[in-house]
Amino acid sequence: MKKSPAPFTLLGGLTWAAAIVLGLLALRFGLTELPDPAAWQVRADRGFPEGRALRQVEQTFTPHRPGLAGVDIRVNPAAESTVRNLTVRLVNEADGRELALTRVTTGRPVGSAALRLRFAPQSGSAGQVYRLVVTAADGGPLPPGVIAGTGDDAYPEGRLMLDGTPAAGSLYFRAYYRPDLGRLGLAAVGALKNAPALILAAGLWLLPGLSVSVLLGWPGTPDLTGRIAAGSSFSLAFWPLAYYWTGLFGLPAFETSLALGAGLAGAALVRHRAALSARPGRITIEPGPAIPLGLLLGLTLLVRLYPLSDLVLTPWVDGPHHALIARKIFELNRVPDSYAPEIDIPAFYHFGFHVNAALLARLTGTDPIAATGLTGQLLIAWSAVLAYWLVREWSMDAAAGLVGAGLAGLVMTFPGYFLSWSRFSLGAGLDLLPAIFLAGRDSPRSGQAAAALGLVLAGLAVTHYRLLAVAGFFVGVLAALTFQAAGRVAWRRVLLGLATFAPALPWLGAATGRFGLPAVGASLKGLTSPEPFPWDLVVRWPDGPVYLLALAVLLVGLGWKRADAVALGLTLLVVGFLANALPITTPLPGVIDGVTVASSLWLGALVPAGIGAVRVLGTALDHVKLRPGAGLVGALVVVAGCWQAGRQLAIVNPDLVLAHPADLAALAWVRVNTPADARFLINVFEWRPGIYAGSDAGFWLPAVAGRTTLLPTLLYGNLPADDFARRNRIARELLSGSPDWDRLLRELRDLGINYVFIGRRGGSAAASALLVRPEFQPVYERDGVWVFALRPP
Repeated sequence: MKKSPAPFTLLGGLTWAAAIVLGLLALRFGLTELPDPAAWQVRADRGFPEGRALRQVEQTFTPHRPGLAGVDIRVNPAAESTVRNLTVRLVNEADGRELALTRVTTGRPVGSAALRLRFAPQSGSAGQVYRLVVTAADGGPLPPGVIAGTGDDAYPEGRLMLDGTPAAGSLYFRAYYRPDLGRLGLAAVGALKNAPALILAAGLWLLPGLSVSVLLGWPGTPDLTGRIAAGSSFSLAFWPLAYYWTGLFGLPAFETSLALGAGLAGAALVRHRAALSARPGRITIEPGPAIPLGLLLGLTLLVRLYPLSDLVLTPWVDGPHHALIARKIFELNRVPDSYAPEIDIPAFYHFGFHVNAALLARLTGTDPIAATGLTGQLLIAWSAVLAYWLVREWSMDAAAGLVGAGLAGLVMTFPGYFLSWSRFSLGAGLDLLPAIFLAGRDSPRSGQAAAALGLVLAGLAVTHYRLLAVAGFFVGVLAALTFQAAGRVAWRRVLLGLATFAPALPWLGAATGRFGLPAVGASLKGLTSPEPFPWDLVVRWPDGPVYLLALAVLLVGLGWKRADAVALGLTLLVVGFLANALPITTPLPGVIDGVTVASSLWLGALVPAGIGAVRVLGTALDHVKLRPGAGLVGALVVVAGCWQAGRQLAIVNPDLVLAHPADLAALAWVRVNTPADARFLINVFEWRPGIYAGSDAGFWLPAVAGRTTLLPTLLYGNLPADDFARRNRIARELLSGSPDWDRLLRELRDLGINYVFIGRRGGSAAASALLVRPEFQPVYERDGVWVFALRPP
């Protein structure tokens, strides 16, 4: 007689009821302050008070978000040498209520630091005026230079007052807000209005990949999650390759690629029906892991998309060139041959991610600039599902797979932190690695896997060059260790993999001839020694313990002489050596940078960490006679993910945000009111030795307004050597603090520059410095953003 599953259903229901309650509590208490990118003043070029004894410094500001819960100001505790106590208060200007008060001691030998005031979230803070008040605790004068601020380009929504008298400039401050569960819920509900378009787009995007999976017959798993994960990997490779080849033949890439996808779907349907008639099969859904995986994916989507909604443009210096390439693919309806007119150079940058961003823009009607950030975050969120697939298939344990999904989606710093850098190409490339690892493992024994491996490697070739080398090395070592056992037929599979990799070869050949970039030479010349490996990205909480657990499991695998452990160990050693992570100094600095390696290690840690976590949990549960099955482990992972969701929501580094809402209006004005061939001087900083980047929203002019700039995104590093050197020389002059404008103006005119853009974030060139020179005519000024026309000589 068959036993009733009722007791297990009841136990499962109770487990999930407890997990949901605990998860909501963990989510509630795990929320923290998020930076408000619309209420900030980031320039700090001096210390207040200056030149005279002041007893009180005040700064008013107006946050743009409800839930104001914190304010940072920059203080210099080492100002002067006298030990003094300062009092910092935050007051609601409307009713005079004091919201927060803290004290700081100055005169100690430490550097400048941010002082955070925390207080109960103010639900009605949006649009209200608040006042920061700094005084000496004993009522005496403030030490000179104790508070960071700027005397130029003041925060326009507020006012600086010195002893009650309005003054030019403003303090360095940043406002923070704390969302509550209600606001997160409203954000999730609000996102549902776009869900039909995104679901339709996802279906059309996924269709060719699923079709390729059916036609190749890989993977052979009946699990629906594995099929969808593999299909998404094939789609991620299919679309850029299809765009590239249809463009080579002069065909409209979107329409032709869509037709190719439909043709693949038809062929897959015919093959699938024939296969079913010969050998009935079915696709299954395992409810044990499916429920927690769905919850993890939903929570991961929330923590990836919510921070994006706070940004007008994606952060830091990679975002502008990603958006520019995606916009060009969208407008040209093909992979471009060059980046002209914004940057008059042949196309050389990997384009796989950008094709998928342009595709999303076409399928949903989203602006391609916005679609770039949205595509990046969707792919980074999807890495949780791919992590489950990788760990589950490699370990043959669904519980370990759920641990991997939780680590990738909600626990580890990366890949979520990629938004702070706008490293979307790297994120897309890492999304291809699970399929490459699994197909590479299976390819010595399976022709279908070998064909799949070649195709996904071809997709990686046009998505991220460096990851192609790393993945190729790992797969090569793993294949070498298992090649003999596969027999003579393995050579046929190698040839099959090379055949399916062939679509990427023309692009690789063309790109290889353009790798001698002047920027690369300048960067290597500027490195007198290899850059130190960024261990802080590895040892931080909670990543450090995860890596230690993964390393322990890897060492056990090496002791057992497992081929996958040996391949992973050798890959880590080679990549670590090139990135200067080993005690032996690398003779090849710059071949692969440590930041890229450190920010990609999470993927290599998933399998050993997932296996190790389940083993540790199983040992702990043995004492209470419980087995760590997928249901129980999934519930625990969901609760842990809810606890870490607050960290993921606050993952954007506000210091890396270049664009303010006020900048968008100025960028739109430039597009409408300046000639199409206008060239702009922008604020700059030295990003890496010998390579400069824009320090404010002016860096976005090529992508958003279609205008070229002194540094037209980081792609300017491929300009001819003399042009590259001249732009760098001008950038250094601007950063010198006292540029020779008479000589500089001649060089600017020689480059055809006839406008200046000064964004809200600002930089070395301040509007106040240009207003006193007759050569510059202000033509736009609003909310702290300026545009100047350069008058003819």
